[in-house]
Amino acid sequence: MYKNSFPHNYSGIALTLTYLGNFYRMMGNYKKAEDLLKKSLSTYKKYIPEDHIGSARALASLGNVYREVGKYKQAKGLFKESLAKYKQFSSEDEARNIAWVLTCLGQVYVELAQYDKAKDFLERALITNKTLFPVNHPYVAWIGEALGNAHIGLGNYETAIRYLKQGLIVYENNYDEDNLATARILKNLGNACFLKGDLKSGEYYFNSALKIFHLYKHPGIYMPLEGLAELYGKKAIEEKSKGNIKQSKNFETQSLNYLKQALEIVKAHFPKDSPHIARIQAKLHSLERQNSPNFSLGNLPHPNFLF
Repeated sequence: MYKNSFPHNYSGIALTLTYLGNFYRMMGNYKKAEDLLKKSLSTYKKYIPEDHIGSARALASLGNVYREVGKYKQAKGLFKESLAKYKQFSSEDEARNIAWVLTCLGQVYVELAQYDKAKDFLERALITNKTLFPVNHPYVAWIGEALGNAHIGLGNYETAIRYLKQGLIVYENNYDEDNLATARILKNLGNACFLKGDLKSGEYYFNSALKIFHLYKHPGIYMPLEGLAELYGKKAIEEKSKGNIKQSKNFETQSLNYLKQALEIVKAHFPKDSPHIARIQAKLHSLERQNSPNFSLGNLPHPNFLF
């Protein structure tokens, strides 16, 4: 409609491209999302003054695409550029947008294992959003979820689980039962419980997330699959230490199958240079070398599904 009736309304066209790009990102079509968001940014750059606030949203939206495919340094640069643009404006809306970008930056710092820095950004964002929204608002819960992931990285598993369970309640009260936001927080709860040593709860949350990702045929399914692979690897070690060699081998086989499924997903939906592919391949290679008498599943690369 813009192109047919308002071809010179470049801000409307650019904003529509941004929202459409965000939709494709949420559905897991990262290539289409990247193309649309780059087109949005080029429209802003070509036709609209550089201080136009819409370009800040497009920059952060493209940053989220790169964050999800594992290109964290590129994502960080885009978030910082977006944040600088938003800070040029002063209004309640921009305070909310600044909190949004601070949260995105915090998520990237979690992925870069800079957990204290992540915690600082996320706590600042949480303070802002608590002044703008009720404590049971999904925006507040979303930041709390990210803060929970930072606490996982810091080893504060009880604190992480508390944040994540609070967020899960908010999502369940505001969204349909089976939605992608709930799937992601369930996956994060699985990660926290697994690392805490509660394998039963970890497996329950991973499988709950897996079910929802399956419903949407979303590429994010690789995350609970990778989590379950780690969890069954841990189970194999425990059974081996008890002398239950047959059960240990069964768990190793399940771990291997989960990793193979995860690798198939990331190869189909992520860029060839995505670190998710390299990480899962490294875990698979370690498992396939298990014929060595000194092999241990405990030597697998450290898991990283905090996104």
